[in-house]
Amino acid sequence: MQNKYFTFILFMLIIVFETLAQQLPIDNQYLINRFSLSPAYTGLNQNTEAFAGYRQNWAGISGAPLLKGLTMSAPLSENMGIGGRVSHFQAGLFSNINASMSYGYHLNIDRKQSLSFGVSAGVLHVDIDRQSIKTPTMTDPVLLNISDMRATAFDVGWGVLYTMEKLHIGFAMPRLFATNARFGTNDANQYTPTRHYLAHVSMPVELNRGEYVVEPVIVARFNEVTPFLLEASVMINYKKMLWFAPTYRLNNSFAFSVGGQISDRLIANYSYEIGGTDIQTLAGASHEISIGYLFGSKSNRHFSAFRSLADSPTSIDGRLQKLEKDKCCENSERKIKKMEKQIKKLKSQLNTYVSDTSKIGGLRQEIRLLEAEIDDLKNREVGEIQFEKPFVLNNIHFATNSDNLKPTSYPALNKIVEQMNQKPNSTIKIVGHTDNVGNAVYNLKLSKRRAISLKKYLESKGVNGSRIYTDGKGMAQPISPNDSESGRAKNRRIEVSFNK
Repeated sequence: MQNKYFTFILFMLIIVFETLAQQLPIDNQYLINRFSLSPAYTGLNQNTEAFAGYRQNWAGISGAPLLKGLTMSAPLSENMGIGGRVSHFQAGLFSNINASMSYGYHLNIDRKQSLSFGVSAGVLHVDIDRQSIKTPTMTDPVLLNISDMRATAFDVGWGVLYTMEKLHIGFAMPRLFATNARFGTNDANQYTPTRHYLAHVSMPVELNRGEYVVEPVIVARFNEVTPFLLEASVMINYKKMLWFAPTYRLNNSFAFSVGGQISDRLIANYSYEIGGTDIQTLAGASHEISIGYLFGSKSNRHFSAFRSLADSPTSIDGRLQKLEKDKCCENSERKIKKMEKQIKKLKSQLNTYVSDTSKIGGLRQEIRLLEAEIDDLKNREVGEIQFEKPFVLNNIHFATNSDNLKPTSYPALNKIVEQMNQKPNSTIKIVGHTDNVGNAVYNLKLSKRRAISLKKYLESKGVNGSRIYTDGKGMAQPISPNDSESGRAKNRRIEVSFNK
């Protein structure tokens, strides 16, 4: 019977030893939740996201490591974020509860580079359940008199992240230092947390026009006790809805993760892991489930794992484009309010000229023009991108009073397609113009439809529509007098400009 006690105690101590050596448990949640990797990601993606995780190591072994946790990250502003995490880790006799808050600050260096800094602080509660080694038939007085050991320590960590376009390089110390957790008044009875170091690099690559996104992720972990641990994953994302990710760790363990977006607010991930330590060869595989929930308005419902790389706030370009778009919206709102006041003023003048039909006709046409411009501003989704000086795109032909593009226009447009393919990061603005023949409101709408016709042609040739902005000015910006046919022909034009 004593041999059974000894075997049980020895086995439990092996589990505790392996657990204490790597005091911070390892999981695969960072594939969809980078905040779980480093506090530098706090609020970076401009989403308010919560993730719950459950991981069971070495299925089939009583007392094997079990991890349960909850994280949440949210933006405070365009360049700041706040987050928190709570986790419970149980392994044999040993368990701990870790609760912390984190703060992130994100600094734009230029359009392609940024630096993010994050700090975390919290408490670590440690519990060693020595009562679990007792049995009803135990007679050893030493084992019968032992009691549980509980202690609490202060925990601090930090992280830094460098972003260059889509490349992410980071370094973190999830545990920079922590006060010793003392069990009672005896200095000899204490739990001493060790420093942990972590380095990571990742870079997503779009394939087949963004239908697939392949993202290699490399993570290196080390501390003052355990050997260096390196893990490499490749996350293959299909249409921002499904993914598969194989992972290899240098301890000869393999993990396979699969997941998908259940709804616009909910995603789930499952990981199956085999191999690794000697204990794992005697037990079953490890299983891990992660569930993410996205808070916020409908227009912002894009998990960071599925967000389009072109507009992802995890890249510096994405955050700058969002700032520019917000600025554009603010400018548009001011313009709309100003024009609405002008319309109100014009409508009040209609009563003044009740007997002057020509004056009333002019006022009504001016009102319709302003209303059309307001409608355009309300539906426009173009940011304040700086464009070069526009040039007239020659040999563009439409049917009379129509936006139907004639085939004679294709050669000139194919040259634009070639230019945009040579510069995959370029954007283009297409503006339609008309002469002064006909109704001003009709001409304004016609000029906009003609610009959209060109956009549709470029899209049919493979140019992403998000890179093409359109507008129409009607007869408001002539470049030649409208008193001759040659002058009017010059005013019926399409102008094009590339971004600076």
